[in-house]
Order: sequence, then C-alpha cells, then structure tokens
Amino acid sequence: MPFKSYMRPIRNSDTRGKFPPNPNQWEAERHGLALRERFSRPLHVPLDPFEIARNSPGIELMDRTKLETIVGPITAAKLFGKFRRTWSGFTIPLDDLHLIVVNDTHVITRQNVTLTEELFHTILKHKPCRLFTCPKTGMIRREYSKETENQAYYCAAAAMLDVRGLLG
Repeated sequence: MPFKSYMRPIRNSDTRGKFPPNPNQWEAERHGLALRERFSRPLHVPLDPFEIARNSPGIELMDRTKLETIVGPITAAKLFGKFRRTWSGFTIPLDDLHLIVVNDTHVITRQNVTLTEELFHTILKHKPCRLFTCPKTGMIRREYSKETENQAYYCAAAAMLDVRGLLG
C-alpha cells in the first residue's frame, strides 16, 4: 500500500471526529508510519527499536559496561542503582554519531519506548538539551524543550501503536 494512503483521515462510526482526537498529532502518525516503512515493518508486526538502532548508520547503542568506562564505576553504580528510577535514557551527539544509552534496569517495554523516543530525537534532528551547574545548589541540571520531548514521545507512540489499530 502506498505511503500516502496511510494518511487519509479516519472517522469514528458515529462521525464525532478524526483520529487521533488531536489533529496536531497527525504529524506524529506520519513519522511513526515512515519509520515502519523505512525498516519494512507492517502495522501488524511488533516494532523492535533495538534492531532498528543496530541497523541505523550513525547510531550506536552504549550499554552499561561501555558507559562505565566513561563515567567511572562509582557514577555508573549510582545511575543504575540508587538513581535508576530518575532516568530512562539519553543520547550523546558526537558529530555524525549518536550514542544512545537506555536504562536496562527498566522493564523491556519501557526500554523499547525510551529507545524509540531517542531514535526520533535523532531522526527529527532535535537540538540536544543543555546541562548546566545550578548556581544556587551546585548540582548539575538539565534544560530541555518540552515541545521536542513531546514530539519524540508522540512519534514513538505512533510508531509502536498506529492509531488505526485502536479503531477495531
């Protein structure tokens, strides 16, 4: 089926409106479908973001062991121990390479969503968030764009579960 045919608006049986309910999310649906098409994943086939990442030029998955060589064993132990619930994943852009770290202490379903979001940050060429030291506390903080985080989240959700699958 041609890609454009996926983009037709869909109506409920009682014609209350188009799906997704928020028309602004059609862009996310298109991005989700484009990712599936690029990797030949029909809607009825589960998306495997780890396979997609491994087969994407310019993407490298960094596991806990590799990350530990950069941040050190004490910091890695904190990230994957005491602070494991405070983060899900992140991307480190390095010229033409994006290193993606996913928190492997989370359940695989959460890891899949996180990785798909991180892939969309790179696909959509989002500007990385900024890290800075808080002048009052001395703690390292993160400044990010809620708009880009939402866009990556919505695109990931659309890639993993197409809205038409909800219509029955």
